[in-house]
Amino acid sequence: MVLKQLQALTEGQKNLVEEQRNLAEGQKDLVEGQRNLAEGQARIESRMDKIESRMDKLESKVDQLEIRIEDEVINKIRVLFDANRLQDDRYNQVMLKLSDMDDKLDYVLLKVVKHDVQLLAQKKLAR
Repeated sequence: MVLKQLQALTEGQKNLVEEQRNLAEGQKDLVEGQRNLAEGQARIESRMDKIESRMDKLESKVDQLEIRIEDEVINKIRVLFDANRLQDDRYNQVMLKLSDMDDKLDYVLLKVVKHDVQLLAQKKLAR
């Protein structure tokens, strides 16, 4: 009976040792899995850093492009405004010259009519 108990205890101890070995292997697997997860997380963080860097560069380029477009548009609007003002000035000059020419033409026509009246008067007197 003592022998059976001793064998049972020895068998139980073997089972405990085996279970401890299994637990140790499972713990090693868990540690390895945790290490793999940490490495994967480090890779993801590295990729995220690269993506953020690219996004910053892209944002900078977009800002530069926006500034350039705004400058070009403002300059083009300014040029168009200046050209329109020049056209208005030229139009006003042309209108002034036309008005002067119209006044001169009226004066010449008045002189011609006056001259014609004088000629008619002389013709009537000569008859």
